[in-house]
Amino acid sequence: MADRKPWFLVMTPEDANRAGSEWVRIGAASRGKVVARPIAREGWLVLLAFALVLTIVPLAIWLALFLAGVLSLTGAIVWTIIAVAAIVTGFVLLVQSRMTRLPPGSA
Repeated sequence: MADRKPWFLVMTPEDANRAGSEWVRIGAASRGKVVARPIAREGWLVLLAFALVLTIVPLAIWLALFLAGVLSLTGAIVWTIIAVAAIVTGFVLLVQSRMTRLPPGSA
């Protein structure tokens, strides 16, 4: 399989003290966080689309379906949770498929 251009740089707590790490560059501590930064235009577009979809879908559920009487309160809550879980899962899987780590180097 051909190497694809990565869209995201993922840094884990183990990368906190490595040369080239964003935490070293900005002088911050990792504190156990995992950071995924877009490093390509496509990554920024995916991040923007994620934010838009994460906003629009729950609004659609509540404004179009709940207020119109199609869904009950419980149904709207359940569908919102299912929709948000699916959106977040899809974004995480996309980041995992198009990510890169810091290149091996000296610490």
